[in-house]
Amino acid sequence: MSCVKLINKINDKHMEHNILHPDFPEIPVQLIQWEQPDPWDIPLHSHEFDEILFFQKGGGVHMIGKKQFTLSDHQVHFIPRGIKHVLNREAQSSGFTLAFDRSFLEQHLQLFLQALPFYRKPVQFSYSIRASAFDRFLKYKNSIIDEISNSTNYFAQPLFLNYVSALLLELSKEIISQSEILDFHPRHKEIIKSFEEHLRKHKKLNELSQDFIASALCISSQLLYVVCKSYYGKNPKRVVDENMISNAKELLIKKTYNTQEVSDILGFSESSAFSRFFKRYTGISPSLFNK
Repeated sequence: MSCVKLINKINDKHMEHNILHPDFPEIPVQLIQWEQPDPWDIPLHSHEFDEILFFQKGGGVHMIGKKQFTLSDHQVHFIPRGIKHVLNREAQSSGFTLAFDRSFLEQHLQLFLQALPFYRKPVQFSYSIRASAFDRFLKYKNSIIDEISNSTNYFAQPLFLNYVSALLLELSKEIISQSEILDFHPRHKEIIKSFEEHLRKHKKLNELSQDFIASALCISSQLLYVVCKSYYGKNPKRVVDENMISNAKELLIKKTYNTQEVSDILGFSESSAFSRFFKRYTGISPSLFNK
């Protein structure tokens, strides 16, 4: 192959790689299951969209900006739009990519960028994930693929959106649970750790009011509000509600529990109240999500 043809081939692959191919029309998000060998294998480049790379099996190196990362099992890499990177995967590596226009997060999923840890400044490109958490990511990924393959079904698109939302929330929860709270008052850091531990231990999240949590942490309700707004960018109730939605989705996806049972687990007095709460956040009922 001549040098000119080789250059043209690389340029064509680069142009194709830089285009987002939505899995559903008008929803700027694409899930890409990696192939072997890697069909892209292109030099340093950037995108007009954001990417999250999930490495189930490591092997190889990834240059992001000016930083080089050795690929290992259960890593997640975040590539913001405009940041140059080059990925060199070895044959044994495996995983998938979630590519999306960041406007999708707020317009379709009602997720605020400042609430997601990978958008916080300074941007962190690489995260090590616990194996148990990564297994949950794979379950959401498989559910997303199921809806893509069943795209003509009336319910496929709303379910696709909810599974993508669940994946991003689960990733955010895992990152926050492992990260140190940087540039934060030491006392406030301890409050956040205690707050998140309380949420993990208390299954009936609907029973948790701001005053109840503050009392359990031996602090004032006002201090809890200030610390949560400073760290999460949202009030304590919003944090509890988002955790409750994430837990509800995880329970429903298992298909072991029906709506009434999930309602009881989360502390709702009536399943109708849980259904209204779930639909307010997700746009669909729990029974539809569970199909």
